[in-house]
Amino acid sequence: MSGPDWKGDYSLIRLGLYLQDHKKYSGGLIVKEGSHLSSDGKIGYIDSEVGDVVVWNLKTLHSGNAVRLKFFNKYSYLTYGKEDTISKFLIRKEKDERMAFFITFGIKSNHLDRYISEYMLKRDEVIHHLNVSKFDSNIDDQLKKKNVKLLRLTNNYGW
Repeated sequence: MSGPDWKGDYSLIRLGLYLQDHKKYSGGLIVKEGSHLSSDGKIGYIDSEVGDVVVWNLKTLHSGNAVRLKFFNKYSYLTYGKEDTISKFLIRKEKDERMAFFITFGIKSNHLDRYISEYMLKRDEVIHHLNVSKFDSNIDDQLKKKNVKLLRLTNNYGW
């Protein structure tokens, strides 16, 4: 592996808090095990349930687009945007839209700069989510006490 993410120690992790049952239903996290170290690895579906927290190296190949089948609950299928390849009748869908919280943590580094410039600020849906995210006005003070810096990537983020 020779791309920019493979130079030096990778400094980003993602935390996901899942608010739905993905042990039985579609829409959960699927990962390629060990892909943060190499391109080889077994594909695995994370059987998260309501309230589960999952943490992974952000260099890991992952997707939230896995499909659970109605009649083969232990089997999951990674669609990569090709949901129409499986009949809707066979898909075990969640009743509601996907509900989860994601937080990315990183240390100041070239990896963090690249993640922000190439992933966060080039995707319209990410910018939209940043602009509609609101939180308590004293969050900066609370985080500062913990030596954590919140990056405000858009002017409206958090306000």
